[in-house]
Amino acid sequence: MKFDFGNAFKIPKPPPITEEQTALLEKVSAKLREKGLATAAAISIESTKPVHYTGSQAMYFILPMVEMLVKPEDARNFRDIMQNPAAMDRFADMLYGVDSDKK
Repeated sequence: MKFDFGNAFKIPKPPPITEEQTALLEKVSAKLREKGLATAAAISIESTKPVHYTGSQAMYFILPMVEMLVKPEDARNFRDIMQNPAAMDRFADMLYGVDSDKK
């Protein structure tokens, strides 16, 4: 019997970032830069990479409270963004002021 381990340990590629998600990330990063918190937020994002998915799952629990502070669709979009490593990397780039398209 032959086993095919070609896909056994393959990590799937993250889904592409939607235009709506990009717009939300730009809005949040602009607010953080405006308040002088962009560098601190980017460092936080970079240092917590391993737990982004877990944080996004916690958002299911706190979503009703977050929706009182921001638009419900924005809260759900940010939860989905946290599940996507490529989107979080893009968010960190926006906070650092790096244009990912030119990287």
